[in-house]
Amino acid sequence: MTAIPKPKKPPKLMLRYDIPVGTKPAKCRSCRATVYWVKTGLTSIPLDLDEEEREATGNIYGTSHFLTCPQASQWSKGTKPATASSADRKTCEHDVDHCPRCGGEHGTMTFYELERSADSFGWWALCPKTSEPLLLRTKAQREKGGAE
Repeated sequence: MTAIPKPKKPPKLMLRYDIPVGTKPAKCRSCRATVYWVKTGLTSIPLDLDEEEREATGNIYGTSHFLTCPQASQWSKGTKPATASSADRKTCEHDVDHCPRCGGEHGTMTFYELERSADSFGWWALCPKTSEPLLLRTKAQREKGGAE
């Protein structure tokens, strides 16, 4: 019998979801890892339990199992266009002294270039406290987009 590889630890900056108390664990049909199916909007997604985020209140959180499952691509609906890997993606560093999402100071953060931008913002990052998106525009983008 072949040992099932332990899922990779997901990166720290990602969305987390509440796992309601009483949600029963299930097994991923591909890798057999323990997952929790949680309804998010109109669909349900499998979540990996995030042990580090367990709070004293009894609330538990999870992150998408699609980020850690070795066979996640087989469950994709349709084919997706090829995108640059995170190693190939353009990044920039920017100091966040007053976060518009949480009001905190985050110091220097890595922002990623948007592949398709509908407005003058060309870069994004996630607030480390709320996991909500932060948008950034460069000086050239501000000048091109006009006054704010």
